[in-house]
Amino acid sequence: MKDDFVKILKEIESFSNKNHIKLQSIKKEDKNIKITLFSDIEKRLKFLVFLETFNAFSKIESLEFLNEGLTVQVSFNRFYKKSLNKLRNFVEKKKKKFYLNSMP
Repeated sequence: MKDDFVKILKEIESFSNKNHIKLQSIKKEDKNIKITLFSDIEKRLKFLVFLETFNAFSKIESLEFLNEGLTVQVSFNRFYKKSLNKLRNFVEKKKKKFYLNSMP
């Protein structure tokens, strides 16, 4: 991937600011970026869609949902064929699980 990581980091920060997502940390590790953020579930899921569809090289390698937070590692190692249906299904399952768990 030829994209400059500084440019990628700025675009991630810009998206976060526009969507009122609080970034706690963002670190470049080799050809990966590790991000920890805090926001409501809808914004966290929107952020995941943004990362996965960022470009043809971005791929979510791992993620961990915390109470109000999210830690995600994104790889930029090579060109990936995207399957948005898988991501949409994942997002819908997370939404349902979150809403079911938060009901009294």
